[in-house]
Amino acid sequence: MKPPAVAGRRERLQKLILVPYRPLRTLFMRVSGGVGILMLLSLAFFAGTRFGGARYGATPDEILELRQTVRLYTQQFRQMRDQVSIAQHDQAMVQAANEQLRQQNKELLDSISSMEQQVALYKRILNPQQNARGLNIEQFVLHATPQSSHFVYRILLTQTQADGGDVSGKMEISIQGLEHGHSIIQPMHSGDDSFHMQYFQSLIGEWVLPVGFQPQVVTIKIVSQGSRPQHVEKQFKWELTPA
Repeated sequence: MKPPAVAGRRERLQKLILVPYRPLRTLFMRVSGGVGILMLLSLAFFAGTRFGGARYGATPDEILELRQTVRLYTQQFRQMRDQVSIAQHDQAMVQAANEQLRQQNKELLDSISSMEQQVALYKRILNPQQNARGLNIEQFVLHATPQSSHFVYRILLTQTQADGGDVSGKMEISIQGLEHGHSIIQPMHSGDDSFHMQYFQSLIGEWVLPVGFQPQVVTIKIVSQGSRPQHVEKQFKWELTPA
């Protein structure tokens, strides 16, 4: 039989220790708890990194890849811009060449038209029997001058008589236009307005118009002298011909 003191102490120990004492299990639980804490910290760090990446746009690897893509697109854009610049330059050269060719064609057509008119004039002069029209105002040309209100004119007179004789006479010129809103007729004189010719004659002179006068229509009258005088009158629109 055990002494009462020993029995009482054992009874108190049984009341305090409700779970058997197992040192290996306690160590395992501590290690498992530490691992669990490390896993929780790792998960928290990973989640924070992903959250930070989503918040700031991308992860470092994604940012690096994005920068490489931007550099590639920038290089492609520069190449395309250079190609567009070259194409625009080529297009400008083609347009300039086309404009030059168009201008040359226009000048050539104008030259051909002028030559055709000259040929037709010479045919009328050299074949009076086929074109017996008598005295005629063939052409009127007007040019501007550096001086304001000063203009140079050229009038071509022809006569296609069957006998080819000389003809002479007088010329009268007037210009109809507006002055201060009113229509007026302004007589024009430029020295000797007489003519004398066998086949044709070119009369050249200069007019000085009044300040504020707006010319519109030029009227030219020629009257030949002799036993059978001829009277010819023509009107021309006021149009300046490039020099």
